[in-house]
Amino acid sequence: VLGQELPPYEGVFLHGRALLGGPRTSAVRAAMAEGGFTPDESDAEPDHVGSELAFLAHLCGAEADAWRDGLETAAQRIQALQRAFLRLHLLRWLPPLVVAIEGVEGGLYAAASRLALGLAVDHLGEPPLDEDLAEVPDILSREKTGMRQIGDFLAVPLNTGTLLTPTAIRGI
Repeated sequence: VLGQELPPYEGVFLHGRALLGGPRTSAVRAAMAEGGFTPDESDAEPDHVGSELAFLAHLCGAEADAWRDGLETAAQRIQALQRAFLRLHLLRWLPPLVVAIEGVEGGLYAAASRLALGLAVDHLGEPPLDEDLAEVPDILSREKTGMRQIGDFLAVPLNTGTLLTPTAIRGI
């Protein structure tokens, strides 16, 4: 499911051309560095869903340590890092990833992805703000929009809210 069928990377879901690497990956790497986390990049880029969840777990552990040690200011700073990461990264693309997973496999991976999404939303502690959500371009208002532009638009998860997986394409 999370390999051949659909690539679980923030860049694929949020990049305007659905590309791996690039500015989304760099932004995730920078956020992780700010939080004192070094992802294992031997198998995947840092914007892989597993790496992003591992980073959030790292921040939760660091926050717990700070509270235990009586470091209120440090704990509050770590909470701010968690909220920023959830708003700017994970919660911007986890919902369409869950939809894509459910379209491919309704069992274990779908249940785990729904659980991860529920935990992330609960951890944020408030509904995401409108500015936290990705902007979808209005390509139909452009004079020179043709079939190619529409096809390119529909192939990008950022625009449609889901990923056209091999299973979805076979169904179509």
